[in-house]
Parts: sequence; C-alpha cells; structure tokens
Amino acid sequence: MPVRRLLPRAARFLTLAMAVAGAGGLASPVAHAADVLLPTFTPRTMSDFGPAERLTEETLQALADGGVAFVPPSEIQKRAGNVADGCADLPDCTTVLWGHFPSASIAVVGTTEYNEGRLDTRVLFYGPDDTAPLESMNESILERDIPAFAGKVAVTARELLGLMPPREAGVLALASEPSSPPSRGSVTAQDDYSDLDDKGGPKAQPPADDSDDFERRMSGLPPSLWKRYKASGKSYKDWKEEALVRSGSLIIEVFGGAAFGDVKRVYDVRKTFDQISDGQGEPAFDEIGSYQYEAFVRGSAFETGLSVGYVPLWWLEIGLSGGVQLGRRTLNTGWTSYYKEEHGDEIQDSANDEYGPVPSTLAVIQPRLRFYTLPSGPVKPYAMAGLMMRFYDAYNDPQLSGEVQYPSRDGGVGLGITAGGGLAFDAPKGAIGFIEVPWTYLMTPEPFQLTTGEVVGVPKRELASGQVLAFRAGIGFRLF
Repeated sequence: MPVRRLLPRAARFLTLAMAVAGAGGLASPVAHAADVLLPTFTPRTMSDFGPAERLTEETLQALADGGVAFVPPSEIQKRAGNVADGCADLPDCTTVLWGHFPSASIAVVGTTEYNEGRLDTRVLFYGPDDTAPLESMNESILERDIPAFAGKVAVTARELLGLMPPREAGVLALASEPSSPPSRGSVTAQDDYSDLDDKGGPKAQPPADDSDDFERRMSGLPPSLWKRYKASGKSYKDWKEEALVRSGSLIIEVFGGAAFGDVKRVYDVRKTFDQISDGQGEPAFDEIGSYQYEAFVRGSAFETGLSVGYVPLWWLEIGLSGGVQLGRRTLNTGWTSYYKEEHGDEIQDSANDEYGPVPSTLAVIQPRLRFYTLPSGPVKPYAMAGLMMRFYDAYNDPQLSGEVQYPSRDGGVGLGITAGGGLAFDAPKGAIGFIEVPWTYLMTPEPFQLTTGEVVGVPKRELASGQVLAFRAGIGFRLF
C-alpha cells in the first residue's frame, strides 16, 4: 500500500513517542485509542441503495473483526446529522465530521455504482489535518466479492491508524485492542467523553422520536431510504415521485403477450354400431361401443388483459389480473357400422370428420403477488407467485347432433399455480411498464378419456404437457 503521504506523519509520531519515552519511559507497547468514522457508502443512483447498504455493513463487520474501534453511521447521524448519508456528495462532509468527532483519526468515505453487472466502488481515507485524502481504493467488483473488498478497506484503515499521530498535542494515548471484536454497529471510541455529564455519569438521553418511526413504518420504507427522504427537505409526495418509490401506490396495467403450452383444446368422439333388422325388413342400428377424449394440449395463444395492484410495503404488491387467452380448438367425430349377423367383424360402413381448428377464447383470472428487490429507482426486479383460474366453454357444437348423436362435453374452470419473475420500470409522472415470464403448473382439468364396448379407428391422441409458459409486457400508471 502506498504511504508516501504518511511518511511525514510517521516521523512526527516517532519523534513524539521518543520524547515521551525519554521523559518517563514506556511500561507497555504504544497503541492508539483512535476511531474510524464510517458514514454510509454513497450510492450514485437510486438503484444503488442496496449495494451501498451492504458495503457499509460488511465494512463495519470487517473493522470489528479486526479489532478496530469505529463510529457507525447511526451514531454519525445522531451527532452530525445528514452527513451520515451521502457524505461523498457533500464538499464539507469531512470538516463537519471532525467538528463533531474531534478524537477520531480516520474518516472512510465510499461510493458505489452499478456498471454492466459490476460495482464500481471507490473509497477515500481522510485524516483530520488534510483536505486531500491520505489514501484511495478504486475497484470494480462483483456483488459476491463485497465481503472481500470490505476486508481490504478494514486492513487499509488499520494500517493508516498505525501511522497516524495522536490527536492531543503532548499526550501519547495508550490503549490496547479490545479482547473481543465489537458488535456490529457499536461505538467503541475510547477517548470520547461527550456522553458523560459533569459528575462522570452518563448523560440523560432525549426520548426517542416515536412519531417519526411510526410514520416511517406506515410509509413501508426501509430506514436508509426514510433517512434520505428526511434529509431531502421536500414533501413526502414530491420526494416519492422523484425517487420513483412504489410503496403506498395503486398500480393499474394493461398487458399483452404470448402463451405456450396447454392452450389448445381437443375433443375426439367415436361410436360403433351393429346393423340389425327391426323385424319389418328395415335396418336398425344398435350401439355397441363408444370413445371420448377431451384435453388441453400443446399449442400457442395470444394473451391480453388488465391488472390492478396495491403496494402496502416497498417489497410487496398484491394484485389481481383478468384477461383472455385467444387459442384454438378442434373437434373430431367418427362412426363405424358392422353387419355381424351376416358378415361378422367385417366393417360395412364408416365416417370420420374433423372440424377446426377454430378460434377459442378462454377467460383468465389471476390473483398474484409480486416481491420487489429494490425500494426505489427506475428498474425494479421482482419475483411473482399466484393462482390462475381459466374458464372454458362447453363442447355442444351442432356437428354433435346430426344423424349420429354424439355426447357433448360441459365447460368448467381449470386451476393452476403460477411462479415467475420480471422487471418493473418506473418513470416520472406515474408512468410504468413491465416485462415478465410467468410459468403455470396446471392442476385441473385432467385429460378425460372414456371407452365402452368395442371401438376401432381411434385416432392418435395429442398429449398434454401440464404447464403453460407465458411472455408478457405491459404499460400502466402509478397512482398516489
């Protein structure tokens, strides 16, 4: 690690240590009671909040694991106000930090930004006597590498602390590392007595602002995003629109797409007759067998519909969509006759007719949930789950009621369980869009097959897959 800037500081510290040692000697190894100030990593865009929060938490944990005393963002927010968030964007951030934490020795200011699937992350290390950073780290990392990068930040901070002189002139602070790492988020400043009263006891703390916490919980926002709203100085409505937050919004969407799988409907029906005499010389037909097969089978269909949803929490949307699947359906009929009395099993006559495929409209209702991964920003990935109810009509076509009477089939409701994922897009003034890929496992109806007696000439059955995969896209509005 380059330390050219720190050589003058190291020389000053060594000179001071030798002076103190010459005056009275050192009975124990020299150590610093210096703190590291760590404001929250600054996200460059609204969609970078999640990585910035995780970088901050992992760095705090790495400092604690390394036995480095630190002041977390929560304490900085308590004493120094808004500089705890967005420190990298404030030109006087470090000046404010040193004013509120005069005993600290290092300030770690970090930024991060998504760039083509990686996190462009920069960390600057400041000392109290310099406006320019003492050291910097610039790396492009994957999200899985965040803990390793945080470890590097902690090691750099520890090395810098070893080269920093004490803050109090003429006083050499002696301290040992804590026997166990401090818990995440704890304040371990050993030479900061601002929380003690005149008698050495703890100062009385002001009562917590329960009303603000209640308001945040009602908004459904995470604490970090709520702090950004409070720091903005804007009305909640204006800030929410600018940050593209969906929490508390009513979502209305129209969509279209394509579905593949069991969206085509087929019905095959056959009858077998034995030609007999009615006793008066006229032929009569006695039914000796029948066959029926009805099922949803593999095909493709166009989908369209409307959905309405409500977002009570930033990560949850409860919705209901309704629409239609515009697929196809076919009907096959056939009959065979014998004259068993004279010719045995020799077929005397037969017919086979196919009707369609013709358009078929299925009504679809789908209660669903969406689970968002980001609270704000223009792009929000989500997972989804729901129940699909598909309404289909009866097979009572006129072709079933000709000279040969074939049985009809009733309509009904098919049920399926849906899961999938997608991307939601938010734009200013309430405009929204989405693309999603839902997959549905079909539980009902199961293929229907019934055979009685003897039947010949049964066609090859089209088989069901038991599932439907759809690709949808839509636009809409975000209200409230």
